[in-house]
Amino acid sequence: MKILAAILVLLCVCGCTTYLPNGCLVEAASYRYSLQAKGALQHGWAKILIIGFNDQDVQHAALVFSTNGSDRHVYDAWAGSLPVRNCNTPLEVACRVYGNRRVAYAYYLN
Repeated sequence: MKILAAILVLLCVCGCTTYLPNGCLVEAASYRYSLQAKGALQHGWAKILIIGFNDQDVQHAALVFSTNGSDRHVYDAWAGSLPVRNCNTPLEVACRVYGNRRVAYAYYLN
């Protein structure tokens, strides 16, 4: 997490970008790093999901992860951790968590 913060500060100081991530992106990255530090992802994976909504101009971020390689969960700063089953694409995961009518698009950041 300290490395991520240092990179963001460096990019801002250099003038290379003026974009700063919102809190949910930082929260998703922080949760991913905490899962890695605990060793919970030894047999699993974690990806940051970016979601765009039809009724909002801003994007939202959540963490999609699996600790055993098969069962998927979503960690969202708004809603906590939720299991998502039978969802293979980022759009399916986002629609399951946030509702079909609200989600305009979804993709994995990493």
